[in-house]
Amino acid sequence: MQPSDTPAIVHAVIVTFHPTEGLRGLVDALLAQVDHIHVCDNTPASGQRILTETVDPRVTVHAFGRNLGVAAALNHGIAKAHDQCTHVLLSDQDSLPLPGMVQQLLATCREHCDRGVEVAVVGPDFVNDVDEAALRFQAVRQGRSWLYPHIRPTTTMPVIEVAAVITSGSLIPTLAFDRGGPFHEGMFIDYVDIEWCERVRSKNMVCLADGRAKMRHAMGDASLRYWLLHWRVISSYSPLRLYYQVRNAIFLARQPYVTRAYRSGAMLFVLRKVYVYAFFSDRRLASLRSMVQGVIDGMSGRLGPRA
Repeated sequence: MQPSDTPAIVHAVIVTFHPTEGLRGLVDALLAQVDHIHVCDNTPASGQRILTETVDPRVTVHAFGRNLGVAAALNHGIAKAHDQCTHVLLSDQDSLPLPGMVQQLLATCREHCDRGVEVAVVGPDFVNDVDEAALRFQAVRQGRSWLYPHIRPTTTMPVIEVAAVITSGSLIPTLAFDRGGPFHEGMFIDYVDIEWCERVRSKNMVCLADGRAKMRHAMGDASLRYWLLHWRVISSYSPLRLYYQVRNAIFLARQPYVTRAYRSGAMLFVLRKVYVYAFFSDRRLASLRSMVQGVIDGMSGRLGPRA
């Protein structure tokens, strides 16, 4: 752990895939809060590119010319930043940090490190741009719980220990990668953050969420209404994303380092996905086929990009 009197240097790593002009707003917002930005672009060579050139020396663009997946792109950016900074701030292209977000995450990280807590990651609070819903975190409780309870940060308890934080907006000390290892590139996309958080928590590191750090973020392609005791709304995903979500959830549930609470939650997650998309999606057949294939591949350990 870096002591609090060590000057903090924060590099951001943004993973992009066919980015829109909104990426420029994200870069501008981050430049006001971090020391350097690495844009890791997974867009194929024939695709649209934004920020292929930049006049700001604090922005470096790494264009792969093909889709390496979220995990591999993150690992590339982190490797480039590692020796030049004390902390890495990760971001998707469809996020927007509010002013002061990085500084608040950094303060929380250092406060807990000074208390002797080995912090793996600190994530912000955010509102989903797709359905305007505020994120509920899965909190960690003492003892062997069957499920992670969902809670929100409060004014009296703004910082909570959580099972995982989403990749976008997460601040990670570089030393956490030295001990916890890189992201699992076989996951490709989806559950990359959850797998890493479960893995570092098995090494007695702590994941935190700070309700005072704010971000806007878009999850899913649209919103989907479904009935379960009452009408609810969730983010809707394409059949391909459902494949990765189900496959990776099941694969991770079979790993020895995950908690019982994760395994129980993963099974409920898959069952709910099947129910929702079988009865309420306008792409029922394609979604069900993708999820069935996800179950098969998750059980057999077949990872990487879907053929």
